[in-house]
Amino acid sequence: MADSPVGTAASKVAVPPHVPSHLVVDFDYVNDPMFKQDPRAAYMRLRSGPDIVYTPHQGGHWIATRREIMSEVFQDHDAFTTFPYVIPRSVSSPTPVPFTEVPAPESLKYRRLLSPLTTARQVSRFEDYARELMREILDEVQPKGSCDFSVEVAQKLPIFIIMRWLDLPFEDRFMLMNNVDNVLSHPDPAERKKAREFTVRYVTDVVAERQRNPGEDLISQLVNGIVDGRKVTLEEGVSMARNLVHGGLDTVRNAMSFFAWYLAQNPQQRRLLVDDPSLIPAAVEELMRVYAIPNMPRSVVRDMEFHGVWLKQGDQILLPLVLAGLDDKAYDDPLMVNFRRTNLRHISFGLGAHSCAGANLARVELRVFLDEWMRRIPDFRLVPGTQPTTAGGIILAVRSLQLEWDR
Repeated sequence: MADSPVGTAASKVAVPPHVPSHLVVDFDYVNDPMFKQDPRAAYMRLRSGPDIVYTPHQGGHWIATRREIMSEVFQDHDAFTTFPYVIPRSVSSPTPVPFTEVPAPESLKYRRLLSPLTTARQVSRFEDYARELMREILDEVQPKGSCDFSVEVAQKLPIFIIMRWLDLPFEDRFMLMNNVDNVLSHPDPAERKKAREFTVRYVTDVVAERQRNPGEDLISQLVNGIVDGRKVTLEEGVSMARNLVHGGLDTVRNAMSFFAWYLAQNPQQRRLLVDDPSLIPAAVEELMRVYAIPNMPRSVVRDMEFHGVWLKQGDQILLPLVLAGLDDKAYDDPLMVNFRRTNLRHISFGLGAHSCAGANLARVELRVFLDEWMRRIPDFRLVPGTQPTTAGGIILAVRSLQLEWDR
């Protein structure tokens, strides 16, 4: 394994007595040095080891490396909980917040409020807007012959859509994006906690105003909804709205950049999508499998033996969904991208009661991006001599991706 990352000594702990030495790995899911080259490759180092390993970094936690185990953790609510929702636990709130950190039976009342508002039919109304917006972006970047894709494309399409859906001021988008990036991947846990607290304050002001003066936006519909026969409280509204802000401002823009990074290096795969656009929906699912970006935390509810490993109450476990998608026990030839793969099922949006609420919108945005981009810029490549700027954390991120094409 790699040497210990520089600057993370404060979050590195002694290995607990119940952890066997052969399961200990030197891996920091926020600061591993390989994240600066390729976050996906960093996780690939864990594929050949045990199904569950332990790292002393980020406060000390387990890491599952197989899809079957991750699926079990997602769905066994008697053994695993979403609180605290951050690794290390020092970054999280001191008590469980509604929606994201309450047990699955209780969280379902919030899902019942949110799910009808985020169905495939509901989000399909954004497809025309997404296409119009993507075409405007292409009108701007195509004549230049090059762009920083992560900044000039990926920071626009999904960000404009979520800001419109939530009715947040467009001028706040860069502040919010930077803050969300700090929540998810800042190397200093204290800064991550500070960024989380800023988001809570920002969203609290928004939710309080929407409860006083509701509009037609998604936040207004949620925070003025009914759960358990009563109106949603301010705390509940803040938790739901904060989840939407975090997911909407980070996930799709990074997925888009990973998609573009892959396609820039694989002309034969680009040609498949150009020649047969009907493959694009399957391509979205396949690329989501291979380039899954969330790293989902869970905590152990009780002492127990789990897949041959002794877990203690309060232990935290990380579920890196990129490893689920690359599991050779779950997929034939998992490293190969195959847009005609028959098994397109993946858990890249999570699984069960706490799966991603924005999955349907994400699929629309990613499908529109591939459809419009491949039609206008079918042949593109990485700018020679450049290296994408990437980061680890709760979400695997691409901060900068220099692309070029013939004008």
